[in-house]
Amino acid sequence: MYRLGDLRVYTFCEKEMKDARSFSQKVEAAIPDEILVRTFAKLDALAFGLAVGIVAGIGLFTATAILILKGGRVVGPNLALLRHYLPHFSPTWPGSVYGGLEAALVAFIVGVSVALLRNLLVATYVYVSAFWARLDRFLDDM
Repeated sequence: MYRLGDLRVYTFCEKEMKDARSFSQKVEAAIPDEILVRTFAKLDALAFGLAVGIVAGIGLFTATAILILKGGRVVGPNLALLRHYLPHFSPTWPGSVYGGLEAALVAFIVGVSVALLRNLLVATYVYVSAFWARLDRFLDDM
């Protein structure tokens, strides 16, 4: 800020910084911590893994059962390609049960991994954001 007699002249940056500080103070007053805690709640990795695993297992079993009931000369040639990833799967009744269990296991592992990775990323984001907010507040007070 420059003083020219009784006239105060703000540079562009000083005015923007003053507006940003008042905006951040309004935001802090408007958003209580409990809302932030609920917004960034952790995923339960076990529950998420079970949900994804159950849906995948039932989905594969159902898809295979529909193809078996539909019948035909060749049953599910495209679905039979899953044998490359799920060793005990085949488009038969026992194969659909084994494939459903294998798909559930694989999807459970993927679901748990996704939940843990998501929790790690959100925790890192919250920590970094809080760090920069505290640093900004500290530098403003200097």
